[in-house]
Formats: sequence, C-alpha cells, structure tokens
Amino acid sequence: MVAVPQSGNARDFQGVIHKVPDYDVPSQFGLPTNIDRSVQRFNSTAVLTSLKQLAAVSAEELRFDKHVWTAKLGPICQLWTNLYKQELFGKLVITQDHLNAVDPVDAFVYMELEGVKEILQVVNDSMSSIARILKGTEMLTAKSQKEATNLLQAEVPASWESRWEGPTNPSQWIRIVNRKANALLHWMQRAQQRTLLDNAINLGHLFHPETFLNALRQKSARQLKIAIDDLKLVSSFERNKLSSATAVQLEGLWLQGCEFDGKQLTDIRDQAGSELVAVPPCHVGWIGQGEAGPYPEHATVETPIYLALDREAMLCTLQVPNHGDSSSRVLAGVALFLNGSDM
Repeated sequence: MVAVPQSGNARDFQGVIHKVPDYDVPSQFGLPTNIDRSVQRFNSTAVLTSLKQLAAVSAEELRFDKHVWTAKLGPICQLWTNLYKQELFGKLVITQDHLNAVDPVDAFVYMELEGVKEILQVVNDSMSSIARILKGTEMLTAKSQKEATNLLQAEVPASWESRWEGPTNPSQWIRIVNRKANALLHWMQRAQQRTLLDNAINLGHLFHPETFLNALRQKSARQLKIAIDDLKLVSSFERNKLSSATAVQLEGLWLQGCEFDGKQLTDIRDQAGSELVAVPPCHVGWIGQGEAGPYPEHATVETPIYLALDREAMLCTLQVPNHGDSSSRVLAGVALFLNGSDM
C-alpha cells in the first residue's frame, strides 16, 4: 500500500511516485506470483496470430494455379497422408449391437469411435480430392475450392469444424484429430477386454469427455441402485478415500494458479516456476447426494476442469483439498486442464 502525503508539498508526492515499482506485484491483485508466465504465453499467441495474418496468401494466390497451390497445399496433404491410418479405420466396423451395449461406458466408447470415423472420412475425402486436383486427375469443384481456400488462408474448413471444434490452425487440428483417433482405438481394445476402467484413463483423448462422465454416472446409478439425479461427483488424490467399485482414475491433468504437493493445493514458492503443474492421477466417482465426500467441505476448493487453456469450455468442477486461504485460490483463478497446451 502507498501512503498518500498529507503535507500538500509537490516534492513529497513526486517522491512517492518515484518509489512506485515499475512492475505490479501480482499478489496485490490476488494473482499467482508466476502470472507473468501466462502473460508471456498470451502475448506469444497474439504474435503468432499476427504472423499468420502477415503470411496469409494474396488474392492472386487464391486463384487456382497448380504450381502455387502445390507449393502451398502439398505439405498439409503430405501431413494427412503420414498421420491418417486408413487401413485401420477403413476396416473398423461399429454395429448397432456395439452402440446398444449394456454397459453405458462401453456404448460411449463405440459411439465416440463412430463419430471419429465420420470425422476422419470427411477430412480424408477433402484431402484426397485436393491431392487429385493438384496432380491434375480431378476437376476443381466449388466445394474443393472453398476447402482449399480455407487451408491456403491457414483456416480450418467449415466442413471439418462442423464435426469438431478444435484448434484454429489446420495442421494442429489434423494432428490432434489423429492423435485422439489412435488413442480411442486403445480405449476400444481395453473395453473389449473389460479392463478400460481398471487403469488410469486420460479424458484428453476424447472428443466428448462430458458424455463419458454422464455414461459413468449412469453406470454408477445402476451399480448403486440410486437415481441418476441423486448422484454427485466427488474426487480424491488418495486411492483409499473412494470406493474402487464406482471410481475411475484420471491422469494427464494440469494445474494452473498454484502448486500441488501430492495431496493438496499449496502456494507457489518459485516465481520463475512453470505456468502449469502436472498433478498426480486423480480418482473421481459418483456417490449419493446424502453421502459425505472424501474431504471436509471447509478444507477444499471448488476447482473447475477446462478442456483447454483458453478456458472456453468447462467440463466439471472438483472439490480439491487445499492448504491455505480458499478465497485466494478463487481470486487467483486456480483451475485444472485436460491438456497442457492451447488444445
């Protein structure tokens, strides 16, 4: 705090002004001490966006020219060819029996796979068509021209984005879609072996993690013989505090705004520390509304889980054990993320 001079002397006021530090202390605003890391990431993103706008093709380049388009679109076509495993997903068959599986979690996995097959097919049709146009074996259509124009402008085509809203950069969008698709194949294998929930799972592998939580809720309601509306989601970083019959283990979570000592939230000790902290696997499960949670309410902080660092989509909130003032965690914007990057 700054003491305002009472003398009315201009020099006294100037002396106070000269003592004001060049940089604000984050704690004065309830922010974590390493908030500069977030500011740097935000500024870097803004610079990259500006560079992308500068690198945008001209109106002349948007007109079809085989040589120009091949130079501009060839790399992303090759990226798709390298990442997309057509031999696996082309043979993958999802039947109605799979979608109507008795276990809600198994049914979700197959539904998620059916959705990703459709996404991959749409993108593969687009990229294959563009590749044939570049080779001169196919005529340019209005649809292909529109999608190619989007890619030339470093934008995700609307026909792709309507299937899944991911990163705005098309190359990054392609990488993440294929990464999630490959991860879902492992989910299917574990579901078929009845071992999906026996080990830790990463919700960042899913396109619809919120639907998974609802499927788990339905599964728990059947096991506990409790109405779905009478269940609540609880969490613990200690295995023995939740029943293994209904709890699942989540891995791959990242924390922003404070530190974690393995059992509870703590203050940030190193101002130069990383913006994000990887937290150990967290056990979550659905229990009856009337049942006590694993921790006393006064010893926890309601912490949101976001899908990505942009905080545009929130998955759920967890009561995370906390050491210190809980209100300071709220002011600092403490949150968990499924991904430790912008997507």
